[in-house]
Amino acid sequence: MSDNLSTAQLLSHLKRCEDCEYYVGAPVLCKGQADASKKGFWYEKCLNNAQPSPDSCNFFEWRPDIPRGKATGGKKTPCPGVLCRQGSKPNTSNVECTFGVCVKCCRHLQAHLTIVRSCSISEHRKGVVYPTPKANADLQEDSAPPRRGRGRPKKAENPGKAEVSKRTLGRDEEPDSVRVTPSRAPPKHKSYATPTGPLYQARMSALDAEHRLEVDRRAERAKQDQAHAFQHRVALQWWAKDGDGPELAEVVVDNPSSFHPKDVPHLVDRFHCDTQPFQYYDPKNCVWYTGSKYSAPRDLKKLGPNELYYRSEGVNSGPGMPGQSKKRPAPDDTPTDDTPRRPMPPFAHFPNTPASTPRRSNSPAATEPPMSGSSASTEPPDLDPFFNAFDFTPTTCDKGVPTYAAINATEPPLPALFPTDPDITHPFPSTSTLLTHPQSIELDLSTAPRGRGAKPWPWRYVCDMAAGFAAIRVLEDSQPPVDTKDAFKDVFKADFKLTTYREQLRAWRAAGLVAGERERWIQYGRTEAGEWLTFMRSWRQGR
Repeated sequence: MSDNLSTAQLLSHLKRCEDCEYYVGAPVLCKGQADASKKGFWYEKCLNNAQPSPDSCNFFEWRPDIPRGKATGGKKTPCPGVLCRQGSKPNTSNVECTFGVCVKCCRHLQAHLTIVRSCSISEHRKGVVYPTPKANADLQEDSAPPRRGRGRPKKAENPGKAEVSKRTLGRDEEPDSVRVTPSRAPPKHKSYATPTGPLYQARMSALDAEHRLEVDRRAERAKQDQAHAFQHRVALQWWAKDGDGPELAEVVVDNPSSFHPKDVPHLVDRFHCDTQPFQYYDPKNCVWYTGSKYSAPRDLKKLGPNELYYRSEGVNSGPGMPGQSKKRPAPDDTPTDDTPRRPMPPFAHFPNTPASTPRRSNSPAATEPPMSGSSASTEPPDLDPFFNAFDFTPTTCDKGVPTYAAINATEPPLPALFPTDPDITHPFPSTSTLLTHPQSIELDLSTAPRGRGAKPWPWRYVCDMAAGFAAIRVLEDSQPPVDTKDAFKDVFKADFKLTTYREQLRAWRAAGLVAGERERWIQYGRTEAGEWLTFMRSWRQGR
């Protein structure tokens, strides 16, 4: 057969473009990359689409007449290509082919036609050598008439001089003998330059998705780097055996807002908190909660620097453990001390004090000593046995009413925690002497360590705090009485805060309601078990 075929003969099975009067490609199935709602619909576009060429055609149209989706199981369409039309038995056309023909006709068409677009199927482009415009000039003479609009070519200045050299190929000449290697690579079969085209929109959507993914990855890496740079070191105490002291551990926590012992390898190896239950202490509610690997994590930002306490299952007591039973321990568990202790008398042995004027009233000074039973007495009805245990009052008084010291005269004296005022052992002074301000209480607490923490209390240990409370009570009961604020500054040499003082004093008074509880804490001495902070965790009272 003759290969001298024109464009109209090769593309006669395709319809003309309404914009440029070139040829429109075969219908294409939309994959929904730019708009998922359009997936499965068919569309068609002009073959003269070589962006960004200025004379390129942008014709695009949907085909609502074609049923949505890829046709399966239907009747096969014979190929409308030139070779199949001339043959006796045509092949089946490929619905994905840009020209709507079989692979044989598609390769023949691309080899003999100077086209703008190549086929979208890679198998149809295999082995095709595209002709040059010069070798196929005769194939363009029968093409469409002059195009209108933006694809319209310029008019020839002298049509008479325009000559086209025609060249006819022999029947026996093979097409391969006239193939010429193109001067430039063929245009790509896909173009992303059309702003409204589905391919362009799909490409831009993919680029945007990649950009957003990269931004998210960078943000996540920055967050991880920042977390590693600011790792928190946390100190906790863990009681592993009943009756023993706690084990101190310092661990590194990546996320202090979500702390759980099972996430710390050291705690898992030492206490097996990933397989065995444990308990943790809530300092706000003063309760021990049972935890396991399934329990909720804790926010360390809501806890103090020294408020992380854990204990193994079955452990109920131990030195320094908060929330222990407030009962007095057995005699065997009481720490030994070389200093003899005088037992506290019952409350019934204390003298009853009638109603009196307030301790800090501005009335004239009394002419009788305190605790004498007169109306000038400043002792409140609720006497604290601990404060009266320190012998700061005269041994004798007027009217023959014995004081607390006189009642306990037969008992051995309690060792003084600080030196006694020399004048207090003499007979009670006159009224003029009482009007003068009493001398400051000099406590020998130079070696007593101060409290620790963000808002420390003056002294670190219970034994020192007990001596301070007793000294403040003496100054408050003196004549004239000393204001609590001034007495606090004189004894503790620190700033006075009323709210904190009341909280500590309520805890100390509550411990005095349990027989022997104060003595037990004082006997600990300046040890870890006798710290005031530990005492407050056990005896802090609700407001």
